[in-house]
Amino acid sequence: MDTQIETTRAEAKKLLALAMTGPISQGTTFKTKFTELDEKIFKLEDNLARLQAQKSVT
Repeated sequence: MDTQIETTRAEAKKLLALAMTGPISQGTTFKTKFTELDEKIFKLEDNLARLQAQKSVT
């Protein structure tokens, strides 16, 4: 799970860096992709927190 989170974060950082340095535009496609990555990170972190909470209960 941690690996998935880190991989997704790295992908988001790369996309953001490309947008900030100019090679890609910050149009609708960029915003859609970045939002998808952000939501994926949030879901993965939420799942990880749940699993850690379950583990600490048992």
